[in-house]
Amino acid sequence: MKDWKLLQTVQNETQLKLYLAKKREEAKNKQPLFEELREKLLSICGEDVLSYSDEPGTMEWNWQDYSLQYLLSKGIHRQPNTVEFTEMPLGKCHTNSSRLYLKGYGKIETGWALTFGVWQKHSWVLNIQKRILETTIPATDYFGYTLKSKESAWFVRNTIGSLTDPSNLLLLLTSRKRTEIQKHLQGKSPWGQTL
Repeated sequence: MKDWKLLQTVQNETQLKLYLAKKREEAKNKQPLFEELREKLLSICGEDVLSYSDEPGTMEWNWQDYSLQYLLSKGIHRQPNTVEFTEMPLGKCHTNSSRLYLKGYGKIETGWALTFGVWQKHSWVLNIQKRILETTIPATDYFGYTLKSKESAWFVRNTIGSLTDPSNLLLLLTSRKRTEIQKHLQGKSPWGQTL
């Protein structure tokens, strides 16, 4: 949740509404599908949706553009009774999820989580029992989809970095997904760009 720290600095409800309106307007201009996703999320519950702040053409933007299409067609609403908390660094949900995935805890899911009445971009792991492994702040609701193995490989590479980096060597050596990830990292990103 990239904007999680920014949300903490908001002092009152008026500031929060102004901040969310500004972010919504930015998203509307950059990503037309965002408004459709916003309507879908608010039809489930919540007071507002925090739009993402990445710029078009960046790796983050391409991923979000790709994932918006999947969320609108394949997104699943998950209730909080399926959540297990695994304490890891705050504000690092994508990296934390990648690490749990590499350790074989389950599959990466990405989408949006409802925290303090506001939907925010978020990632988590879904274990074999279909329980959410939450690594930051437990949300009251989740809406997302499960990444396929090629998407997961790309996601891991772009959240953790190069798996040949010495700081990631132990993680790679202990990973149950090592061969699968290495195979996929030599191909293309989920939206077709050469990696």
